[in-house]
Amino acid sequence: MEMSKSTPSSSNQNRPEASVTFVAPRDELELQIVKIWEDVLDIHPIGIRDNFFELGGQDWLTVRLVTEIEKTLNKNIHLDTLSPKCITVEQIANLLRQEQGSAPTPSVEQRPNQLHQEQSVTHTPKLSPPEIRELRISILHIKGRRLGPKSLLVEVEPGDPSSKRPFFYLGWGLDNCPGGLGADQPVYWLPVSTRPQNPTTYIQDLAAFYIEEIRAVQPEGLYLIGGECFGAFPAIEIAQQLVAQGQKVALLALLERGGPDPVYRHYQHRIYRLTYHWRNLWRLYPSEKLTYILSLAKRILARMDSKYLRKDNHPDISNDYRTQVLDAFGQAKGGYIPQPYSGRVALFFASEGGRKSFLFPLGGWGKILTGEVEVHVVPGDHMSYLEDPHVWVLAEKLKASIDKAQADISGFTHLTTVRSNYVR
Repeated sequence: MEMSKSTPSSSNQNRPEASVTFVAPRDELELQIVKIWEDVLDIHPIGIRDNFFELGGQDWLTVRLVTEIEKTLNKNIHLDTLSPKCITVEQIANLLRQEQGSAPTPSVEQRPNQLHQEQSVTHTPKLSPPEIRELRISILHIKGRRLGPKSLLVEVEPGDPSSKRPFFYLGWGLDNCPGGLGADQPVYWLPVSTRPQNPTTYIQDLAAFYIEEIRAVQPEGLYLIGGECFGAFPAIEIAQQLVAQGQKVALLALLERGGPDPVYRHYQHRIYRLTYHWRNLWRLYPSEKLTYILSLAKRILARMDSKYLRKDNHPDISNDYRTQVLDAFGQAKGGYIPQPYSGRVALFFASEGGRKSFLFPLGGWGKILTGEVEVHVVPGDHMSYLEDPHVWVLAEKLKASIDKAQADISGFTHLTTVRSNYVR
């Protein structure tokens, strides 16, 4: 899902009701960190035991937070020691007080790995160190088990790997429905949020990088791959590269992502916006229609101003981390042309997301997906379909697609075993 959730406003906000008692900074270090937090979140005051995520922090803001702290204090933060779902000023201050080189204490839940022994993945150079570091920061809010100090793969659902192949997911939102894909379904999460150093090859580079992570968990196919929004592009590239390596992909699930068809890209969004606003106008009383039209015109003018300022490198916009990531994503997907893919694909569209219409029933993927394709529509828009209660509908439909692929995997494995025994 694109990072378009609520962002801190330009006006300073009061501290929201927190789950802990307010504790003021006790020394200069904690005071410096608090000031950075207040600047990043635009909230005042902030206590040293307030949870970053309870204050409105999101994954992309975590990257900015860590970057600002390291730049201001000229110190590195050991990312592996930060707790998922709970980052506090006190925690960061204690980490920075530790002597350089001291061993970090793992904070993510450590469970016996039922699928494979924990191992260190040795990557061939594909992503730059800054890209890898930003990806590592972006997984801090994900609750799960990291598969090693250098791994970006997070086991969010251990499941039962003895009976189910794992589902590898690049995107957001499935952590909002724990167990929604089945208690026995292993699920691994891979981040995509970073500012690519080379957007023109980022999708291919990220896919090659993640295949090494994936094959460290599951050395051989059949694979279950999923990607949401921007994550759909590296997901289909992962599937393409796995097939090129002689592997088999049982399912490729693409969530809320329009395809690369140039005609689709040119017309679909315009068709959706016109339909959306016409429907809204139709529901309004005559006296409300003019107000709606004026409000819409104001938003359009504001958007035009934003594009103009960004074009002129206005510091308030061009220096914003979220803007830099989205701009880089736009460059990456704009320069990426996926090749035709003949494997099984499941497409998922939000009913109010605007990425599917009667003119484009496959959401712009018709010329790329040449094999079996199933299309699912789930309630909500591009944001709310990943939130309660809609995300449970998505999980139910995604689970059905995965279960179907799992059944085919079992049949394929049985057939392969029978043939192997026959040869012997």
